Amino acid sequence: LPLIDKKKDSALFGHDLLSMLAAFVARNMESLENVPKSEVVALYSGLATYYEQRGNKDAAILERLNELQVRQEYDGMDKSLKRMSPKEYKAALLDMISRNEGNSVCADVYSRLLDADMAPKEKLEYARIAMKKYPQSEFFNRFKSVEAEVLSPQLNVRMESRILCGKPIGTTVSFKNCSSVTFIIRGRNVPAKAKVQTFELHPASDYTVCEDKLALSSLPAGNYRIIAEADGAKDSCALHLTTLKLVSMPLPDKRIRMAVVNEQTGRPIADCKIIFYESNDWRSKERYRETVRTKTDASGEVIIKAVQGSYAKAVLNEFDETEIQSVRESYGMPGERNSETVIRLYTDRSIYRPGQTVHVAGLVYHREGDEVKVASEGKYTINLIDANYKTIASKDVQVNEMGSVDADFSLPSSCLNGRFQMEMNSGRVSFRVE
Repeated sequence: LPLIDKKKDSALFGHDLLSMLAAFVARNMESLENVPKSEVVALYSGLATYYEQRGNKDAAILERLNELQVRQEYDGMDKSLKRMSPKEYKAALLDMISRNEGNSVCADVYSRLLDADMAPKEKLEYARIAMKKYPQSEFFNRFKSVEAEVLSPQLNVRMESRILCGKPIGTTVSFKNCSSVTFIIRGRNVPAKAKVQTFELHPASDYTVCEDKLALSSLPAGNYRIIAEADGAKDSCALHLTTLKLVSMPLPDKRIRMAVVNEQTGRPIADCKIIFYESNDWRSKERYRETVRTKTDASGEVIIKAVQGSYAKAVLNEFDETEIQSVRESYGMPGERNSETVIRLYTDRSIYRPGQTVHVAGLVYHREGDEVKVASEGKYTINLIDANYKTIASKDVQVNEMGSVDADFSLPSSCLNGRFQMEMNSGRVSFRVE
């Protein structure tokens, strides 16, 4: 016989060689794609029956748990096996608990139950029951962790997509177990009365996430950091405000007519600085490099050669400036037949947390001169690039008849915060992970 290390699980199986060999076989069967899941289920079911007949309830419970786990995680490829729905999986675990309540191994069943789909209040009740019944169990800290998770405060803050200087700042707060939220505004241009703002919240009694809409006091142009704190929970986001709007119009001979106007009134801004940029190699930590600077005339306009820069921003003073924006689309001048394939990528949000899912969608179209036509076919690869400019995930997509593509990416639960990117050929969109 081979040498084996007799540990806790081995004792539950009576230190028999069958359990060790069966576990080895089951793991290998689960890892092989050509082995039907029904055969894995049959193996665990047979083992459970064997141990039941021998009067070993501990081992039988563990094998039934393994059987349920395979059924619940089953991907649907094996037509001979019916996948358990989350509701059926939960019901099966509760049935095991009711039939084996006095058995210490039942703590393992409670641990699996707490991973099942259920409301937070119900999960809290089961965690507390398990802690009371099995205080000496190896899963006790797991039960306590679930209790702490349900009772812990949670806070997420989102600003409206379009915020005007001098107007209230629409803010959506998602929260649980929080009775109030305090916003701390940081920046070089924050009025004293707006630096700290507190709002009352009304959390749900069942520990579910609530949502409320608030209006923060208005702020002048500038870059700000909004820090929200609520009963120990924290969230933050960046906020950029400007009074300026930078617009462009293509002209013959590869020129661009650019104008800077007040975002709210539309009035032109004279003597306003415009800085042009080119994109750096994506591996560079500096995304853009400056190419040229100019200023608007008395009518708030300036005409430049398109080759002077693919991106631009308007700067009125040290606080009031636009974000860098693309002017590349202006290169298709009237009367010219320049052709190109354009890819535009979009994400469903601008800020995500580690572990969240990013939904990315894209539009692919062909442009020749003034004519535009969506692509009706084509295969592309979308890459997820982290804050260190490293590709951490890729997905192949197919363009549909509407010229669109889409995919979902799960962010790592533990990753470096910063600016992430989605890239598909020449198309790119960035977002923040905080």
